[in-house]
Amino acid sequence: MSFAGHVFDMISRLKDNRNLISSRHFNYKKQYRTHLELSKEKLKKITPEERLRIKALIIKQRKKQFVRKIISLFIALLITVALMYLLLFSEIKISSDFL
Repeated sequence: MSFAGHVFDMISRLKDNRNLISSRHFNYKKQYRTHLELSKEKLKKITPEERLRIKALIIKQRKKQFVRKIISLFIALLITVALMYLLLFSEIKISSDFL
């Protein structure tokens, strides 16, 4: 039974890993709770006017991003069509000697 040492080593590693996972899980929960409590204290109240201003700013930024995406897609489409036209209908023919 020459493999008994390897099996024992594997079992002990699995046990150690299981213990590490459970200990990390507890620490993450505790850290999350303390961070959540501290962040609630730091939040400030905003007025309805500020909320509307922020909402309008976000809407404006989204519209600007949408327009940029449409323009870039249109330009990409034009470039693709132009390249396809050049490749398909160009006067330059590749001779069979070249291949």
